[in-house]
Amino acid sequence: MLQPQRMGESQPVNGPLADLLNGLTGKKPRARNRSRADLTERRYVGGSRTHFLAELEVTGAPATAARIAQCSLADVRAWRAVDPMFDRDYALALISHLKALTRMVREMSELHESPQVRQGAQHLLGTEGRYLGDDGRLDARAWRDALASFAHSLGVDLAWWEPAGEEAAPEPGLESGSSAA
Repeated sequence: MLQPQRMGESQPVNGPLADLLNGLTGKKPRARNRSRADLTERRYVGGSRTHFLAELEVTGAPATAARIAQCSLADVRAWRAVDPMFDRDYALALISHLKALTRMVREMSELHESPQVRQGAQHLLGTEGRYLGDDGRLDARAWRDALASFAHSLGVDLAWWEPAGEEAAPEPGLESGSSAA
């Protein structure tokens, strides 16, 4: 039998609705299912997935990107294992790096002042077919190494390279003569 409540006294409320309300107000600690990636994220305060992916896009080397982003390759492997979006972004960062290297060498083949460098760049771009595997897929690591080696031999670093003509090209969606406010 229910006893009438006196003013100022409160009875504990039980049941599923009370559990939900207590969870929202933070009165009851919640158990959290933690993955390995969550734990490694906490261990490296300075290292983030986003920072790693940005460095990977510039350097093209996972070990170098991890060192700069202050995380370990074990962290990166754990992130890839538990987060399919990170795994996709990892592949996209490597592809972006490869495209930037190819564009840089192509630009050298067209615009460099030295005829020897232009010819060397054209020759290298013409050998891309040699980097195809038996299955017809590009061996991206070997092709990246060939492009990077060529650029390095000229003292060019992708991290500091700016594509020619970028400032003249209008942004997509903006008409010429209009300005962004």
